[in-house]
Amino acid sequence: MIGRLGAVEYGLIGISKIIAIGGYVGLFEFGFQVSLSKYTAEFLQKKEELKLNQLINSSLFIPFIIGAILMLVGFLCSRFLVQSVLSIPQAYLTSFHIASLVIFSSYLFEFPKLVLMGLLEGLQKLSLLRGIETATFLIQSLGFVILAVLGYGYFHVILFMVAISFLRFILYVFFSFRKLPFLRFRLQYFSSDVLKEIGYMSKHVF
Repeated sequence: MIGRLGAVEYGLIGISKIIAIGGYVGLFEFGFQVSLSKYTAEFLQKKEELKLNQLINSSLFIPFIIGAILMLVGFLCSRFLVQSVLSIPQAYLTSFHIASLVIFSSYLFEFPKLVLMGLLEGLQKLSLLRGIETATFLIQSLGFVILAVLGYGYFHVILFMVAISFLRFILYVFFSFRKLPFLRFRLQYFSSDVLKEIGYMSKHVF
């Protein structure tokens, strides 16, 4: 790929992967995902649909807030980051700034994705999780090659990278609903007590 894109554009893709938090979002879960898996399995075994809905909806709250805050910080700092910190070449400033905004937007679903992964783990769907990861990785790798062969530049590669990450999130949502038909994403299911319980368990797991 470096032969077709050139050293500069290939380097810009590398920088974008550093900005994209998806590759290391798991470092910020602090036992949260393990706790969610435990309670999911427990409530499912007891057939407590209401508690399971409260668990998932309450668990989505914090990751969504974290993702939204980081996205807004990224939006506000993006121009300074691109121009001053990363010292992007002048010819690529505008396009890379736009690409960075797209990447920062992905934070909205990268953190909530942890909740859905924990849910599927609690359902003992580890093979499904591995299958999704493997399939999307292969699609992404093939897509990178096709884009390079067709003459598309780094900007389109970054957009495709974010699109694959979003596809992975959508697949998690789809299979979560398929495995739990009664699951609903509604504000009325938010429970601060459930959130405190998850936090307490996460602290001890971590």
